[in-house]
Amino acid sequence: MSVFKYQPLFFRCRDRSTSPEFDHVKVEPRHLTSFAEAPGPVRGETGIPGLMLDFCSGLRLQVPGGAWHVTARDADTEMVLLDVDASEVTLVSVEKFYIRWQIEVRHDGQMVFSHEFDPRGQEVFVDCARPLGDALATLPYIREFQILHGCHVRCRVSDGMRDLVL
Repeated sequence: MSVFKYQPLFFRCRDRSTSPEFDHVKVEPRHLTSFAEAPGPVRGETGIPGLMLDFCSGLRLQVPGGAWHVTARDADTEMVLLDVDASEVTLVSVEKFYIRWQIEVRHDGQMVFSHEFDPRGQEVFVDCARPLGDALATLPYIREFQILHGCHVRCRVSDGMRDLVL
């Protein structure tokens, strides 16, 4: 049983004009689905019934039934990463790295929701429960991310690494 209310539709954050084979990926390996579901259901309220948005493990946007159109851009490059009609689907980005997302949602042709991701003043969770070398190499960048974006960062580390970093 999926934690998502609607079937996930994975998309890649690549320039589709140069890599059309990476357009919308409808079938992904089972591990990708479980990885996307690990943070649980989409929790962020948008003020629109059924439309939910969060950035837990990439972009996750739950779209209810109806005539919806979603556009997602990288706000820094203005590159369109997703431009799709959607209904009863959970849109999930495959890549999990930092993107300053700019989301626009239209219903019946009218703009009803717009959001630009800004971590300033927010709590950001980083999962560092990975091999020791990878996790240690990541730590200085996590601190720099916190300083650069003015956010509070919480990290999950493996039990073996906890003694090293606390």
